Amino acid sequence: MKKYVILIFALFTVLTGFAQSYRGIYVDNFDKILGNRLKEDSLLNYCKSNGFNALCTYKTKDLERKFSITKPQKGGKILASFIKRAKQNYGIVSFAMSSEQFSTFNEIVKVYNLSRIDTLERVNVFNFEFEYWHKRSTAPEGYYCKKYLQPSGCSCDSSGAFKFYRKQIKSIDSLAATMFCKSEVYVGKPTPGQALVIANTVDRILVDVYLKDPEKAYERASDRFDYFAAASKKVTLIPIWGSTHEFLGEWLKSNSIEEADKIFMKDFNAHKTTAQKNCQVPGFQWYKYGTMKR
Repeated sequence: MKKYVILIFALFTVLTGFAQSYRGIYVDNFDKILGNRLKEDSLLNYCKSNGFNALCTYKTKDLERKFSITKPQKGGKILASFIKRAKQNYGIVSFAMSSEQFSTFNEIVKVYNLSRIDTLERVNVFNFEFEYWHKRSTAPEGYYCKKYLQPSGCSCDSSGAFKFYRKQIKSIDSLAATMFCKSEVYVGKPTPGQALVIANTVDRILVDVYLKDPEKAYERASDRFDYFAAASKKVTLIPIWGSTHEFLGEWLKSNSIEEADKIFMKDFNAHKTTAQKNCQVPGFQWYKYGTMKR
């Protein structure tokens, strides 16, 4: 049955001109999957059966604490084995690791990558997640304020948070380039000015379309697509679907992930603005593995 669904989706791409080259998934609790062959196989078989070719793992610091992935013959060997197997045998072409600060990429991901001679064992993408638009976190006494903004001399408000964010993405993008990797960010609620800075800095932008009905997804994303489209370069945008109960969890019980993608692209191609011709949508990201229908 799954093979039949994939064939139908392939026919759809031919008829509509939507050749999806990317289908990504966030992997939660990867620190509990890595090193366990049964759990690793379960994740990779799920990806192969459902056409996922990109992984993004959370808890990079936890992986270092638990496995010592920066040590080539310890955790580095375990992570390298997983990444290489994913790429060679399961169609994974993009392996991202996520963090909310530059130092994690510089002190952990870079060190891990430099320890691997075989390029198939390396991380491809640096994924940055820092919700600078989240007022509770950036306000005085908020998590971001205490952990990042105050120590960096930034004000604990949206302005200070974006000042911090802007420096972080510039550093991450530069580091990624030296490692022959891509830089990408998750963005929720940018202003037009903020969107322009982001689009002109990083390689890919993941834009949430968290809702219960994919029929409304393009409408939700359209304004932000316009903001990003004002960049001075071609912009790569990847909408993020949510598979949790409050988003598409119920919808997925009777519909396929391919159908959600198809609905969005139909609306995007039919209604995209003139500005959005500067945007390319190679595919979609799903949040998250732990709550996907299996």
